[in-house]
Amino acid sequence: GSTLTSTSGPTTGYGALTDVFLGFNTRITPDLVVGLQAEGSMSDLNFSSSGLANYQYFNSAGLTGETASNDFRPNVHLRWMASMLARVGFLATPETLVYGIGGWTVGGFNYQNLINTTFYAPPDQFIANGPSVGAGLERKIDSNWSLRAEYRYTYFLPADVRSNFNFASSLPGVQSETVNGRFENSMHVGRIGVAYSMPAGR
Repeated sequence: GSTLTSTSGPTTGYGALTDVFLGFNTRITPDLVVGLQAEGSMSDLNFSSSGLANYQYFNSAGLTGETASNDFRPNVHLRWMASMLARVGFLATPETLVYGIGGWTVGGFNYQNLINTTFYAPPDQFIANGPSVGAGLERKIDSNWSLRAEYRYTYFLPADVRSNFNFASSLPGVQSETVNGRFENSMHVGRIGVAYSMPAGR
């Protein structure tokens, strides 16, 4: 058998997402606005990376002294997110809100290729969570509708995974591999969207 130790990253990937959010805002002074926002996202963001895999071979007597190395290219994609966020903003004009936003995000990821043979490595999933912070600009275009432009940074805390692979071989019985991994991801996102606001009491 063999023992595999592999490391990849850091790297940069790209993708797109779409959000739906629901929340409320209230003025606490004539120019200061605070609010809460719940948000759901569907995404296809690429966190795949590349690195090096190192093998140490062993038999029933222990390590053989033989080693090998090759490319290590795990495929990782973020598929969905859910966030709970707070906003604090300042009315630069009656129609323009400049705000900061922050809260917590949970994300669902798919991954593959923790071993180098994709035939034996079906896609698997893990969930990670972490803080989100950002800033934005919201501009009213009529009494109910507004446009938003926002930058947000999200850091996903390290997530541990365990994958087990069983496959037939020319040797007697069934061969197996167990892979333990750790993913640590972060992302920068620019958002452009529209918001509809309904005055309280309507």
